[in-house]
Amino acid sequence: MISNKIKSTKFRLFKIKNKVTVLLNKRNFTNNIAIISCNKFKNKVKEDLYLKHSLNKMNVNAEIVSWEDKSIDFKKYDALIIKSIWGYDNNLDEFNKWLNYIEKNNIKIFNSIEIIRNNFDKEKQFSILDKYNINHIETIFINKDDTTEIEKMLKKYNKIVIKPSISESGKNTYIINDLSIKNNINIDEIQDKFKNIKNKLMIQPFIEEINNGELSLTYINGELTNAVVRYCNIFSNNNSAKNIELKNIDSKLVLLAKKIVSIHEYKDSLYIRIDVVKRNENYEVMEIELVDPTLFLTFIPNKKNMDKLFDYFAKSIISKIKTHY
Repeated sequence: MISNKIKSTKFRLFKIKNKVTVLLNKRNFTNNIAIISCNKFKNKVKEDLYLKHSLNKMNVNAEIVSWEDKSIDFKKYDALIIKSIWGYDNNLDEFNKWLNYIEKNNIKIFNSIEIIRNNFDKEKQFSILDKYNINHIETIFINKDDTTEIEKMLKKYNKIVIKPSISESGKNTYIINDLSIKNNINIDEIQDKFKNIKNKLMIQPFIEEINNGELSLTYINGELTNAVVRYCNIFSNNNSAKNIELKNIDSKLVLLAKKIVSIHEYKDSLYIRIDVVKRNENYEVMEIELVDPTLFLTFIPNKKNMDKLFDYFAKSIISKIKTHY
């Protein structure tokens, strides 16, 4: 409890520090950048605020704004940085209208509109992985009223995972055939659980090795910057992440990640997070995050190194803007 209070106090002090930085540098501001969040999380996410601070230090007028705010003139910004837009899948029609507006007005956005559209729908995302023979968890996409493929996969595997093809943060993710795990359902419940889902569902075998943690590698401007091992509380009560020293990452995993980063559809990305699980001495991709990921930058234990990384992130944004003029 005391530790949380100390962290909260430090974060409040950091926000004050950022306000002072803005006041001191305001006259020298050059580029005008919007870090895109949403109504629920605007100015509440540490990664966003640390990135804003680094940009402000570099004489960039960086603001955190919500894509849902209809009063904002997004055309006034030199670039938009998609960041904490969690929940857009609940309002997908409006989000697509917003993307169309950004595209129609030729507003620079990172990651690009094309990357965003190819990523948030997992069916498109996995088709790109298949195109380049990237090893990923076996995945089948089905219509929500089609139980045939589910029954086939249950014959092949002891238990399977089912979720919408457009979703985030483990939302509406269930396991079939294991009553001992939370978020379990049976086939008869599928229609009810997904009655409000308009897009397809995806089914995968449940990977027992996930209990050992999944690995997340973050690349910024094509460079591996940080990594964590993390445990998600979708099927358990463990919800944690721990930074991994880059020198300790398996070279086999680094080779897989480099192959993904060099994919034609991803090569111009500002950032990319690659989530994998180790299975039978090989790595299988769980998903590629290019739209609204936590990049785990604040999990770097050394504050000086963390600050350097946020500065690198900010410099990468400025460089992207210059090369896209």
